[in-house]
Amino acid sequence: MPVQHILIIHQGALGDLIVSLPCFYAIRSAFPEAVIEVIGYPRHLSLLDQRFYADAVCSADRADMASLYSEQGQVPPDLSAYFEEFEKIFYFGGNAGKTVLQNMAAVHGPELFHIKTFSENKNMHVIDYQLDQLQASGCYTADKTPRIFLLDGDRKEAKTFLAHHEGKGSCRPLIALHPGSGSAKKNWPVRYYAALVHSLHRITHGVFLLIEGPADEQPVAQLKKEVDGVPAMILQAPALPVLAAILQECNLYIGNDGGITHLAAAANIPVVAIFGPSDSRVWGPRGEKVRIVDRADGTWVNPAAMLDIVLTTLAQNIPALQLDNGSE
Repeated sequence: MPVQHILIIHQGALGDLIVSLPCFYAIRSAFPEAVIEVIGYPRHLSLLDQRFYADAVCSADRADMASLYSEQGQVPPDLSAYFEEFEKIFYFGGNAGKTVLQNMAAVHGPELFHIKTFSENKNMHVIDYQLDQLQASGCYTADKTPRIFLLDGDRKEAKTFLAHHEGKGSCRPLIALHPGSGSAKKNWPVRYYAALVHSLHRITHGVFLLIEGPADEQPVAQLKKEVDGVPAMILQAPALPVLAAILQECNLYIGNDGGITHLAAAANIPVVAIFGPSDSRVWGPRGEKVRIVDRADGTWVNPAAMLDIVLTTLAQNIPALQLDNGSE
C-alpha cells in the first residue's frame, strides 16, 4: 500500500529549517503523492505551506507537544490519535530526539525516524550529515542545495512592494543587506556596513534594501542613521515567502551568518555571506551564487576588502553594470 500521509516535525529556527530543505526535498521526491504535514513555527513554515514541501502545517506551540520532551512523558490521547493518522513520522532535532521517539514509540501505527540536526563532526556540513541519516529511511537526493518554491502571489506582492518604494530601477542595482543575525557576536560591525554602503553607492549608484528581522531593530536603525542620504528602504519583518520573492528581485545580498542569509542563498541570488565565530564548513549557506567570507585570525574582514569582493560579485552577475570608479 502506498504511503498516503507523512508528518515532519521540525522546530528549528529559520536557518536550521532551510538547511533541512534538501531532506524535505528527498522526502517529497520519494513520496510525491503523499500528503505531507509539518509541525513547527508558523512564521518559518510559511515558506513550505502549499509551496511544494508541505500540504499543511501545524504550530508546535500546542500545549500537548511538551509531553514529548519529558522523560516521564506520556503522549496525551488526542495527540496520540493525531500521530496515528500518519504512516511515517520524521523528527528533526538534537539529543532530545531520543526522548521524543521513546515517548512516541507507544503510538500505534507510524514508522518513526529521528534525523539529528547537528553534527559533532566539525569537518562535515550539516546538510550532508542530515542527508546521510535520511538515506537509511529510503529517501535520497543528489541535490544538496536548499531550494525554495514560491507562489505567483508571493512574487506579485514583492513587485508591488518594490514598485511602491521605487526600489527596482532598470540600470541601478538593488542590493539587499541584513546587518543582524539574532546573535551580536556573529554580526559584522554596523560601521563597516555603513562604510561599504557609502562606497557602493558612489561607485554603482545602487539602491539599498535594509532587512529588519524580529531581533534586528537596533542594528538596522543604526545603519539607517549612518547611511543617511543614500537611497535605502527598510523592510520590517515581512512574511518570509514575500521576503524570498523580494530577494529574488535583488541583484545582490550581503549579510551575516543567519537565517535570512540562508534564505537569500536558497532564493538563488548572488550572496556574500560574512562569517565570524561560526564554522562555515559546517554552517555555510549553499548555493550556486554564494561567496563566503570568513573572519581570518579572529579579525573581521575590513570594508575595503569587502568592497573588492562585492564589486567583483556584482560584475560577474550584471555584465552591463556601469561602475563609476572615478568617483572614489
